[in-house]
Amino acid sequence: MRRTLSRPDASSRGPHLVAGRATALLYATLAVALVAAVTAAVSIGTVTVPARDVWQVVLRHIMGDTGGLDPLQDQIVWELRLPRVLVAEVVGAGLSVIGVGLQALVRNPLADPYMLGITPGASLGAVLVLAIGSAALNGLGVTGGAFVAAVLTMAAVFLIAQRSGQLTDTRLILARVAVGYLAVAATSFVQLQTNPNQLAGIMFWLMGSLAVAAWADLRIPTVALALGVVWLFAQGRALNALMIGDDAAAGLGVDVHRFRRRLLPGPRRPREPHGRPSRRVAGRYLHRRYRRARAAVVAQTRQARGGIVTRLEFEGVSIDIASTRIVSDVSLRIAPGEMVGLVGPNGSGKSTLLRSAYRVLRPTGGAVLIGDESVWSMSARKAARRRAIVTQHTVLGAEFSVEEVVAMGRTPRKRMLDRDTDRDHQIVEQALDDVRMRWAAQRSFTTLSGGEQQRVLIARALAQEAGLLILDEPTNHLDVRAQFEVLDLLRHLGMTTLTALHDLDHAVSYCDRVAVMAEGRLVAVGIPADVLTPGLVHDVFGVRAVLDTHPITGRPRIAIASAAHRPTTAAGDDESTAALPDPGHTK
Repeated sequence: MRRTLSRPDASSRGPHLVAGRATALLYATLAVALVAAVTAAVSIGTVTVPARDVWQVVLRHIMGDTGGLDPLQDQIVWELRLPRVLVAEVVGAGLSVIGVGLQALVRNPLADPYMLGITPGASLGAVLVLAIGSAALNGLGVTGGAFVAAVLTMAAVFLIAQRSGQLTDTRLILARVAVGYLAVAATSFVQLQTNPNQLAGIMFWLMGSLAVAAWADLRIPTVALALGVVWLFAQGRALNALMIGDDAAAGLGVDVHRFRRRLLPGPRRPREPHGRPSRRVAGRYLHRRYRRARAAVVAQTRQARGGIVTRLEFEGVSIDIASTRIVSDVSLRIAPGEMVGLVGPNGSGKSTLLRSAYRVLRPTGGAVLIGDESVWSMSARKAARRRAIVTQHTVLGAEFSVEEVVAMGRTPRKRMLDRDTDRDHQIVEQALDDVRMRWAAQRSFTTLSGGEQQRVLIARALAQEAGLLILDEPTNHLDVRAQFEVLDLLRHLGMTTLTALHDLDHAVSYCDRVAVMAEGRLVAVGIPADVLTPGLVHDVFGVRAVLDTHPITGRPRIAIASAAHRPTTAAGDDESTAALPDPGHTK
């Protein structure tokens, strides 16, 4: 959804300038703390060297003028302590970089390189070399043994984690726990079988030492650290998106499967099916009255949105998960500017169908089209510029402010290393204004109520400037007022909208059309009042239903009761004749 944006004034840029200055101050503080820590580490020891003398030695070496330095201080600072301290700092920073990436990939703030099994594997390999001897292993040194064992352990972790054909974060963590403890147990067993002289060397190696670290040891770790930092900044938006879930990240233009496969080995997705299926759908309800009514709505939408309209279509979509057919031959078209509700009992395949439009689950058969182009033939970024999504469950893997969550909607519009511009800030502010959440811009997302969080997620979708909005149960877990607020907002956005709903009354009251799913198939499509008949509701949901007019809004509404319910009279006597119509004989 495009908007005409004027140049922001100074007042609108104030909060962003303050946030930028706060970030710069944080970085400066961390840099000063790092320098102070290095200085203290070099100064303190058996022989104390004053901080002033430490910096004198360092600066003289940097300038290439070492004449006049105290030989003892020069050797202690430059030749012994400084290389060891810098090696420790660089290695620690490298582990931090890896940890940040893993935390985003597995959405766990406690993730670290240890979860891949590298550390226990390397320890086992080194201990085996020390216990058996390098000569018995064809000259394989301690470093080589540690590297080989670390690689084999990590491979075992991934092999076990993806044994069922699907690599998940939980499987990865559990596999690491199993393999890691097995490696630790094997290391302890080897230690118990060695003589005391060998055991002393093994314990010394396991505890680690920087006593032999020199300047030459800094080259490879420093290059690796620099590449890791550049990668973190380049992929920062994608990693932030992954912290809010795979589905949400896919909706923001991150090719989740490819991104993870580049970093964590895993199974490949099936190829996209070739060809387009027929448009036939068994049991589909077609209504001429709908087509006439929608013509005026579409024309109104074209005018309201400057001719930018987006159509979504599922053409004979079938989806298999773990060799089980979940969605079968679903064909559905959502016209530009139309709001369609996707309803059905739990397990009917609603969320699975939507995830095929997210580019998370690739259809086994059929095609998902945005306009005339398959969503799976587009790049992830292009798809995210065409459609925005609001997923069913959003649990942030890190602390984000409301403004930061909405700003993630700009991800598909930005290239690597692009910074947010004044226009991006204004789009975010406008999106917050549209959902009436500007007041909470600097608050933590997790401190908001359920209804407020849902508004923020819709604002994030608006910030994408897409013409198509897909939502999975947006009123789930919200109180009554919040449900109406969210649905009123969706109704007045003027976007092409497909939303999965559980409340049939909401579908009747707010949607232009409803699509009913049961057992993975589309069984009915059309105007809510024509489709959600008592007979269909009973057949699909197993409940009794009556359609009438709401006395306050004047909109159609649907009353639901258990199939076993029998109405009572005013006196409380059970009536033998039900006031609700017999579903089996209702047209």
